[in-house]
Amino acid sequence: MLLPVFAIVLVSSISAYVQFFVLASDIVLTDAVNITKENSKDVKEIFAKILAMINITVVGFTISRLIPIVLNKRKRSELERED
Repeated sequence: MLLPVFAIVLVSSISAYVQFFVLASDIVLTDAVNITKENSKDVKEIFAKILAMINITVVGFTISRLIPIVLNKRKRSELERED
């Protein structure tokens, strides 16, 4: 039950770190490819969209795993009240 919550915390914290510190910086890292600042902004926007998509996917996965657990606990507690 804690694994999906851990996944949300991990992915969200990495995404926030990357978006605040890496994507917000004006530093252009070039190795073997010539990347201009305009191309760098495009690449950073695409990477930010990918991070957001991964974050949304993990949140959706977590919710889909936790809803059945909550519903089963509620059903069990109702059955125990009837007894």
